[in-house]
Amino acid sequence: MKTMIVKYAESKKELWDEYVDSCVFAYNTSSHESSLLSPFEVMFGRKAIIPIELSYLKPGSELLGGNLTLSND
Repeated sequence: MKTMIVKYAESKKELWDEYVDSCVFAYNTSSHESSLLSPFEVMFGRKAIIPIELSYLKPGSELLGGNLTLSND
């Protein structure tokens, strides 16, 4: 985790704390070599829906097995 934050904040070291959330998200949604699963998959039993995927969904699309539905509202 430290390596990720250092890499992100290389040019603006005083702002390192602004990158922590992004680094945690990246870590938690990346597959790990030992289990071939991400920490998110281990915890929730499914792959995470990352923000970019939301932009490709059409209104009315079902997410999370029907638990969340996007609408035009």
